[in-house]
Order: sequence, then C-alpha cells, then structure tokens
Amino acid sequence: MDYESEQTEELEVLESIYPDAEDLEILDRQYPNVRFVINTELEPQVDDFLLTKRLRIFMEFVLPEKYPEEPPIMKFHIAEELLQEEESEDEDEEQEYDEHGNKIDRKLKDFAGSIKFDTYIPELQTKIDEQIEEEMLLGTQMCFALISSIKELSEEWYTEKINQQKRNHEKELQNREKEEQKKFRGTKVTKE
Repeated sequence: MDYESEQTEELEVLESIYPDAEDLEILDRQYPNVRFVINTELEPQVDDFLLTKRLRIFMEFVLPEKYPEEPPIMKFHIAEELLQEEESEDEDEEQEYDEHGNKIDRKLKDFAGSIKFDTYIPELQTKIDEQIEEEMLLGTQMCFALISSIKELSEEWYTEKINQQKRNHEKELQNREKEEQKKFRGTKVTKE
C-alpha cells in the first residue's frame, strides 16, 4: 500500500468537505508527518433553552507513517465562546412576580455553563477506539467517519447533560412550589 498517496488523498477529500480555513487547518501536509485540526461547533438538540455559550470541538489528527493501516492519533480540545447578544437580552427583561410576591422563575438556568466537557473526553476516546475496531476501519481512509462520529457522540452527550440539568431544575422548581404551598395550609380542625 502506498501510504503517502493514501494520506495525500485523505487530505484532498477533507479539504473538499471543509473548504473554510477556520474548519480545517492543515498543520503539516508532508508525509510522514501529516497533521491537521478540524474545528466544528457542537449543536445540542434542546428545546426551550437559550444557550449562553457556544462550544467548539477541536479535533487534532496525526496520521502515523502506516496510516490507514494504523489508526490516527487523535486529541480533542473544547473552546467556549460566550454569546453576548443573548446575555444582554436577558438583562433587559423585568423580573416577574406571582400574586404572593414570589419571583417567577420562567427562564431556565445557564445549564450549559456548568457542564464540563473535559470529563467526557476519555470516554469519547474509548468510544472512537472501539468504533475503529468494531467497524474494521483499519485499511481504509477513516478520518471523515471518525470526525462525524466524534461530533455526533459529543452532541449526544452534551444534549443529555443539558436535559439532565433541566430535569433537576424542574424538580427544584416543584419542590419550591410545594414549600410555598405549605404557607397556605392552616391547622386542620375537626368537627365536634
């Protein structure tokens, strides 16, 4: 197998898929030191939720000399970017109160802000390594398939973490409501 031509072809395919320099950065295209970084935004599938930050995953690939018969060496890094527009909109809204003077908590908390993606990276690496073995990707150009899987798995994890925090928030609101309702219960009186 001509490893150099396989790697060159893989780079050409990736350049056609990711034509923007901000999505694909080729660090070294000389065989046997081919290195590149893919940069993509994570888009959680969450309803009724305003994100206050955007997460981008940077996937660095180093192609070993015998790639594609050996898997690429991969490193992942997450970058956070605050979304300024939505923050200022939230600040402009007035606080609403119910008929008892209690604050109405309609907005969801910043769930994404408390999620630490770095805790998921070892699990993600393991899943990708398993995919390479299970799908028998060795011997074929696999970078695009791996990139797609990394993005999909990361978005699923991120969405699940946000949904988990939303469920916890809803339970907290229900508990607060129960506590508020206790104020209106008097002492039970029995008829004589």
